[in-house]
Amino acid sequence: MRIENLEVKGFGRLADLNLELGKGLNIIFGKNESGKTSLQWFIKGMFFGLKGGRSSKDGMLPPLKRYKPWSARDFGGSLLYRLDNGELFRIERNFHTNTARVFDAYFNDITDSFEQSREKGAHFAEKHLGVSELCFDKTVFVRQMESRIGDDGVGELVNRLINVGQTGFEDMSLNRAKEALKEALKIHVGTGKTTTRPLDKVNARLEELEALKQDIAKKRESLFQVEAELKGLQEKKAMLEARREELSMRKEAAKISEVLIKNRKIKEELDGILESIEADEAALRCAEAKLDEAEKDREQFISFCAFSIDDSDRVSLEYVKLSSLMEDGRRIEREAAEKRNHLYNIELQLEKLKAFNYMDEKVERDAVELSRDIENLKKEINSGRQDVVEEKISTMQRKRRRYAYMTAAAAAVTVIMAVAGVMGSYAGYAAAAAAFVSALIFSVKRYKVAAMLNAAQKEKRLLISDIKAFKDQLIKKQMVLEEMYKSVGADGLEEFLVLKEKYNSLVRQVEAINSDIERLERDLENNEAKAKALKGTIAAALHKAGIIDNAEAEISEDMIKSFKHGVRSCRELDMNIAYAKQRISDLKESVQKYCKNAASISGMTCSSKKELEEIAESIREKIAFLEEQLKGICKAKEMSEANGILPAEEIYEAEIEEVDEEIKEALLKIRERETLLKSAGDDDELQRIIEEADALYEKKSELEDINTSLNTALEVLIEAGEELQRDFMPYINLKMSSAIDRISQGRYRDLRADSNLMLKVIAPETGEIVAAPALSGGTVDQMYLSLRVAMADLIGSTGEKLPFIMDEILAQYDDERTRETLEFLHQLSEERQIILFTCKGREVDIAREVCGKDINVVRLI
Repeated sequence: MRIENLEVKGFGRLADLNLELGKGLNIIFGKNESGKTSLQWFIKGMFFGLKGGRSSKDGMLPPLKRYKPWSARDFGGSLLYRLDNGELFRIERNFHTNTARVFDAYFNDITDSFEQSREKGAHFAEKHLGVSELCFDKTVFVRQMESRIGDDGVGELVNRLINVGQTGFEDMSLNRAKEALKEALKIHVGTGKTTTRPLDKVNARLEELEALKQDIAKKRESLFQVEAELKGLQEKKAMLEARREELSMRKEAAKISEVLIKNRKIKEELDGILESIEADEAALRCAEAKLDEAEKDREQFISFCAFSIDDSDRVSLEYVKLSSLMEDGRRIEREAAEKRNHLYNIELQLEKLKAFNYMDEKVERDAVELSRDIENLKKEINSGRQDVVEEKISTMQRKRRRYAYMTAAAAAVTVIMAVAGVMGSYAGYAAAAAAFVSALIFSVKRYKVAAMLNAAQKEKRLLISDIKAFKDQLIKKQMVLEEMYKSVGADGLEEFLVLKEKYNSLVRQVEAINSDIERLERDLENNEAKAKALKGTIAAALHKAGIIDNAEAEISEDMIKSFKHGVRSCRELDMNIAYAKQRISDLKESVQKYCKNAASISGMTCSSKKELEEIAESIREKIAFLEEQLKGICKAKEMSEANGILPAEEIYEAEIEEVDEEIKEALLKIRERETLLKSAGDDDELQRIIEEADALYEKKSELEDINTSLNTALEVLIEAGEELQRDFMPYINLKMSSAIDRISQGRYRDLRADSNLMLKVIAPETGEIVAAPALSGGTVDQMYLSLRVAMADLIGSTGEKLPFIMDEILAQYDDERTRETLEFLHQLSEERQIILFTCKGREVDIAREVCGKDINVVRLI
């Protein structure tokens, strides 16, 4: 048996959670408080319900209150599980209303087919899982830090194993047989605590007889009173005998009435069984007809039977992918066409600017520099420097002439003054000297001005040459710039730059579009390759199914629909055929069960409907005979038969016993009185007492023999239970030893459990037997895990292989023990489903290393 899906609507902190579980090792991983324990309790609650009531002594709330949703409105969910025989069931449980609904694989509500209880609803889990809640809890359901089974679980598991080993059925208990023997001892013999059972009465009577022996002397003294008592006792005896005769008659009538009621009940039950058999036979004929019809219909879809629903879904998905690829191809072609059209328009625009193709990449800079140079040349030509130089030359010429005149004047004065000095005027020499100095100064200045004039004239000549050169350059550069403008149709620099930028932009667009076209062509090629591969796969499936003649044929959506319809029809017909066959088998088995039930009810052999009808007829004849008998008795005693219903025979039996006791008591007293009357000193009375005592001693001996027999039977039964326990313990020890050997990598090989399931092992260090609790916590947990596995295998040997549901069982393990245990669980998951809850990422990593891909990890957030 394995759990396939969990849907939690609301449970503790969990809400709107949907989990898919694999059939092997599943690890539920999440941090603390992520809801792992809640999810584990959700699984158990879905199978067995949750207990309510009051809080425990330590203040712990019962599960029904503890796991109420934190936020969700719904309290419950659903669980999907599959039995080992392949049957699939879905459970929906509402913990608010304490109701559960059970659905089969066809969503038929089969809840009413299970025993119901007020506390848990439908008891489907005990029937499907094959274990009680306590056995489930103490074997495959391992709560956090609770690998050990506990005293209450030990008793339950031992009793169940004994019952299964003895009878094959866990509900047939040897304990109840023990209780029945003890009850028989109490009723037929009595115990040291009873006072009204047969042996108690015998002992009491013997005590009375002993007392009578002592009282004989006293009774003989009351002879006259004895005569009166004797007469009264004789009358009482006559009345009691008449009463007994009447009670005997009523007892016989009650006995017949009881037998009549029993037979009427048997007849009613047999009639009901006959009706059920007739209904099953009608259903059987209907199921056989449906089976024939389904098998004929299946022949029409025989070519589809090689495919599964997954194949159908895969082909459908591949067709969707193919359609998507074809649509993508058309989109890519459209996009490429649009790109080519766009490219054509851009190339038309570039044609007008093709002159830029022959220009330097830095033509914009060249145009700007030419424009700037032209402006600078114009500025140089029109700067006015020539006027400045000519003004400077004119000024220098005027200064030169002035200094020439002044030099000549000074020279004349020098001559005149020198003549005057010669003529004897000393002042004339001084004046001549001063004039001479002045002439020299003016001559030097005239020379400097003449030099400056030459320089200015030279500058003028150079300036005239430069302006001519500037004008030549200006004309050349203007011609170059105008040619550039003219080649692209620009009126000026600004328009030229705009056109160049437009040209650059168009070139970039052409490059980008060409790149896009190349990419689209590659995409189209890849798309066509994928489409071809998918088409081949789909066509192969359709060809195999007979929908198309060859694998090269075109594929349509209708073909895919036909394929899906054929596969699903074939699968549905297979399921219908399987269901019909199972239904036929169940109905035939049901008829046999009804016959067995009828045999059990009637106490006669019954193996067919015909024999059952014969039994029913014989019961009807017996009822008629008993009714006639009862009418005869009732008429004789003037009693009402009350439709055959009279007080139970035991009631009259008790009254008759009471009357018999009173008669015996009266007879005893009569004899006592008669003896006393005959002779007060007569030894006959004493002899009678002795004889009665001897008879009572004999009866006491018989009762003691019965006591010995019943006690012996009880001892034998207890010994048989212990022997059965000894029978299954070697199996458990073998299983445990094998498990602990694998988990501990051979460190511990011989693990055994005593009669109380106390684990003991041979310590490898000392070679001595030690109890498991004396070892480390991790080792003890490994040993008790081995015990749980062994117990689960033994208890589940006649039923389902239940999944192990374990919460944080590796908490006390180091990395080595964790790896060993996970390797063991990986091997165990090949036989049964494992659901392991953990909060440690290291455990998940080790599990991935150990299991590879054979693991399903579910992360809770």
